Amino acid sequence: MACQPYKENGVVTDIEKVVKRRTKTLLHIDNSLGFSGSTFSPGAYGDALIIEAQAERKNFAKAINFLSDAINYPHLTTVKSEHNRRQHSEQYSIIKTVRHGCSQVPA
Repeated sequence: MACQPYKENGVVTDIEKVVKRRTKTLLHIDNSLGFSGSTFSPGAYGDALIIEAQAERKNFAKAINFLSDAINYPHLTTVKSEHNRRQHSEQYSIIKTVRHGCSQVPA
């Protein structure tokens, strides 16, 4: 799960602070679409977003608060959205090409 800035009550928490908070709070974080899926390839129950996080017991409350902020207050911009759309589109094209047995990957 990539880090992104938060925007809560009109105040943006920049990415450096978010990454520092994640690093201090969590041991591991990951996400997938559905069970036994990957980030961009759904598994069973493909409409479900699965978020997995690991933290030390002493950081449990901080971990829950971090996940809550990440889910409820993402700071999304048109620049970031366009970058993600382009990146996922390129990855989908490569996957589609490989699945159809083509030997050349699109540029």
